[in-house]
Amino acid sequence: MRRVVVTGLGPLTPIGVGAEAYHRAQLEGKSGVRPITRFDASVLPVRIAAEVDVNPEDYLDKKELRRLDRFVQYALIAAELALKDAGLEPSALDPERVGTLVGTGIGGMETWEAQSKVFLERGPNRISPFFIPMMIANMASAHIAMRYGFMGPSSTAVTACATGSDAIGQAFRMVQLGEADVVLAGGTEAAITPMAIGAFAVMRALSTRNEEPTKASRPFTLSRDGFVMGEGAGVLVLEEYEHARRRGARIYAEVVGFGRSADAHHITEPHPEGKGAALAMRRALRDAQVNPEAVGYINAHGTSTPVGDRAEVLAIKEVFGAHAKRLMVSSTKSMIGHLLGAAGAVEAIATVQALHHGVIPPHHQPGRPRPGAGPGLRARAQGGPGGVRPLQLLRLRRAERRPPLPAGLGCSSPGSGFWNWRRKGSPPMPKRPRTPGAGAPRARVGLPHPLPEGPGPHPAHHCLPPPGVQDPGLPQLGGDYYAPASPTPSRWSRWPAPSPAPWASTRTSRGHRPLPRPGPPPLWPHGGEGSKRAHAGPRGV
Repeated sequence: MRRVVVTGLGPLTPIGVGAEAYHRAQLEGKSGVRPITRFDASVLPVRIAAEVDVNPEDYLDKKELRRLDRFVQYALIAAELALKDAGLEPSALDPERVGTLVGTGIGGMETWEAQSKVFLERGPNRISPFFIPMMIANMASAHIAMRYGFMGPSSTAVTACATGSDAIGQAFRMVQLGEADVVLAGGTEAAITPMAIGAFAVMRALSTRNEEPTKASRPFTLSRDGFVMGEGAGVLVLEEYEHARRRGARIYAEVVGFGRSADAHHITEPHPEGKGAALAMRRALRDAQVNPEAVGYINAHGTSTPVGDRAEVLAIKEVFGAHAKRLMVSSTKSMIGHLLGAAGAVEAIATVQALHHGVIPPHHQPGRPRPGAGPGLRARAQGGPGGVRPLQLLRLRRAERRPPLPAGLGCSSPGSGFWNWRRKGSPPMPKRPRTPGAGAPRARVGLPHPLPEGPGPHPAHHCLPPPGVQDPGLPQLGGDYYAPASPTPSRWSRWPAPSPAPWASTRTSRGHRPLPRPGPPPLWPHGGEGSKRAHAGPRGV
């Protein structure tokens, strides 16, 4: 099998456009949730969302914009950002060896609403001839291919909230199996419209904290009351390793495994025991031939719905067992809301950046942004209506000297992406013993060649809510909590921190600070096996 690496990142998010701006906003714990400005939402029960602040005219001409739905506009902008970040000049590539796979959960919702109004008010003869080409889901991938002349495989994924992760996993297979040398993969969504907001609101899936928009998305807390709708796009450049090496590309990470499953349970709610999510994680681990103990961090699906968050914790506990107490977990949705079909892609980008910069994205809670630094691996998780659970595995490529930390992997729960790294000069990661009937390994884990220079990940502190804030009804993964919110240990800390080791440091917007050498303490504070929901709550979208 051919090796697949990540060489370019193109995020278009409610908190930042471009890799640098997006990463900086995460470290600041910035929230992108605010009152809706795109239309008059006064008649709706939910009047907040995480809108993208971008002027498409800076990237596309006006004539082109009139013929593109916003979800396609966002995809084209994200693709341009990703290509520039990868240092790729489209004209220098073999167009027959470059593919596109950008998915969407809903597609041209804004176009559908606008043309429905035209039909009802002015009759069928006034419907735009561009209505169908603007609305259908595959047009994001198609327009990227047409804009740059890419003639490789062009496809799309439409698997609800799992779309972005699913697209990355399918693109990984394209490159791995030799269908393409480069694939632009990810997700896009522009569903902040009156109809979409109203529909999710009647499902009781959205937070109704209209007076406190920045405090509305609060995954894993006792007071969570639903997700916040977001919009944007994320595109990653996946490239065959030798192709990237020959051109001297900067390599962020290596994709080493992919797994997906279905809950087969309910059209919106996850399986109450997280069965589908657990199956996706196991399949990704098996595909990469690694043990669960190699995982260090999970970038959770964490939508802020009572049902979904609980199922995700159960899935993590089932897959990782006792090791779950040592995992780090955070949800990027606490800052950017839920981008539906784009969620898996923009959160995968956040995960890659965590590896590259050595800082885990904070789990934003009201007034308490907590960036930390992390070892090993990062994981992505997605899931949504219909229970589709895709999962990818990636590995960071790093060269900075480190003490003997485990070359960990990251995995995430309801549909996700896996990220792994290896230090320069360390021996190849031992392969997991073959399980009878498991089939041939699909990706190597060891890296036999030197790694590019650059900063590396570090031992981490946790990011989930402190005692008294986190929902005590969630299943307990760990019995203590440690989450510094400043250069000095947090007042919430009950973990006995030893003297800092000279090699350990955390890079944040405030510079470097020492960290204790031992591995991270357990994540989840207190709580029993029962779920004590204060209200019926929204569905687990």
